[in-house]
Amino acid sequence: MKQKKILIIGAGISGLSLAINLQRMKIPFRIIEKQTNWKRKGLAMSIQGEGLNAAASLDILEEIKQKSTKRNLSRIYDPSDKVLKNIATNSHDMSFVIRRDVIHNALRARVPKIKMGISVSNITEKKDLIEVLFSDSSSDTFSMVVGADGINSKTRKYVLDNNINSNNKDLQYSGSVLWGFTLPQKYNEIFEVWDTNKMCATYPVENGTVFSFFMNVPESFSSPKQERQKYLKKHFSSFSNSIVQNVLHSLPENIFFDKVRYSRPAQWNRGKVTLVGDSCHSLSPLSGLGANLAMADAEGLVQVIKLSNNDEDLSRHLNIFNSVRKVEADKAYYKSKLRTARGMMPLPWKIIRNIKMKQSGWEY
Repeated sequence: MKQKKILIIGAGISGLSLAINLQRMKIPFRIIEKQTNWKRKGLAMSIQGEGLNAAASLDILEEIKQKSTKRNLSRIYDPSDKVLKNIATNSHDMSFVIRRDVIHNALRARVPKIKMGISVSNITEKKDLIEVLFSDSSSDTFSMVVGADGINSKTRKYVLDNNINSNNKDLQYSGSVLWGFTLPQKYNEIFEVWDTNKMCATYPVENGTVFSFFMNVPESFSSPKQERQKYLKKHFSSFSNSIVQNVLHSLPENIFFDKVRYSRPAQWNRGKVTLVGDSCHSLSPLSGLGANLAMADAEGLVQVIKLSNNDEDLSRHLNIFNSVRKVEADKAYYKSKLRTARGMMPLPWKIIRNIKMKQSGWEY
């Protein structure tokens, strides 16, 4: 390649992680973000497995340890508050739960120049370079474009259809929706309540506790902001757990809602335009695996960029790298799908699940 200049579209976990890695390798890049100002998105995330190594490489692992709690699930209840499973504490488990905004702020502090309020209008691949037209009518050329623009990625539309304005046909509705919020009260126990077609999960974080309520509903279901408190009280009041009951009586006004969708595109790159993070593998938030995949994507991708001496090298290495990462993402997808479905199984599968949970070899 005559020039190594990378465009990163999106300043979320994956985009910022890639920017930090590129900075370290002194590879020129430009990072853009369509938001005009930073908004707190999401609730909490788990850092575990390959995410721990990636966080250490990004120099944020110690900050994560200081501002997080250990991710040790202690027990699973049924709606009548009967213990379905006690989970033995694993002293070797090094996974953590942390507020999403905390880790995002830590990454953002290490990337000084982010162009806000701008998005991509068009991508044109030429012989040696990629020409990008931006929403402010400016344009620039790059040796590579990385779409880190999340589940509704425009870059993914280009990779799949050669058109950033096509429909996101690859998105799959999981069958469930999520309501979530953070309360200032700090509950020390990490637990879940499993019921037919619905469940609740709770995780202590710095200065509070995150509560997530999941429910199986048709894709046409909607949850207007003004009705969320009423809906949660109506459909989860059968949960007898005292903490859940207390929470339902003091619900905040600002309740996050989202339809859980999966993104699993058949290909992750078109030539030198490639995807990372949620743009190519969006999972259920209950799995706690998304951020780890995103940071590891960025760490591996920068090595591909560094080792590629020309355009042919880069395209070939991207194909290989993405094939390898897709295997890991597919493993995480199936684990994510199983964890989410298992907590809110319909009858008679719920009965079978409860029996299996009593067996010694059963694992969460």
